[in-house]
Amino acid sequence: AAASPDLQMMNTAAGIEVLAVSTYQTALTLPYIGGSAANAVVKAFATQTMKQHSDHLKAFNGIIANMGGTAVSKPLSQLVPTVNSAVKQITSTSNTTSATEMVVALALELEMGAAETYSNDAAMLTDANARNAVASVMGVEAQHAAILSAVQALVKGRAANLIALPPNAAALPGAAGKVGFPNAFLPTTNAIKS
Repeated sequence: AAASPDLQMMNTAAGIEVLAVSTYQTALTLPYIGGSAANAVVKAFATQTMKQHSDHLKAFNGIIANMGGTAVSKPLSQLVPTVNSAVKQITSTSNTTSATEMVVALALELEMGAAETYSNDAAMLTDANARNAVASVMGVEAQHAAILSAVQALVKGRAANLIALPPNAAALPGAAGKVGFPNAFLPTTNAIKS
């Protein structure tokens, strides 16, 4: 029998999380993200975010098991070509600034896609545990996207030296206060339909 719509959505969500964990693992192998040349804040963010995605995957797989499904251990296949293509471009460039921009853009695309998907799914899920889980994780993914948007703006503006905790608020450009929150409502135009 075909999987229920709830199980299909949870399988998609888990596949997104597998891909996110894998993508952050790959990013952390790059010297300017996870190595000695990395900004400490960016490295800590990537490490913590990867752990959070792993936690999300575990939670989603627990719900899948409760629904009678099989734990997801493979990335969502429809997103793999996009990530593989981006990773190939990132690893083939010798320009660290360009590569950093590409890593941040890829992570931002994944985080926004996850947030939008979970927002879309939360409205459609009938299983209360599944709905609560995706709604909770959606907020975390939106938070990741907001941070990445700010980092992206600083890297593109050649001000990566301002990525610090605590931030030097006086040195930040005026747009820093709004770039991480471009929308009043989370869009779902890029949500992945199960």
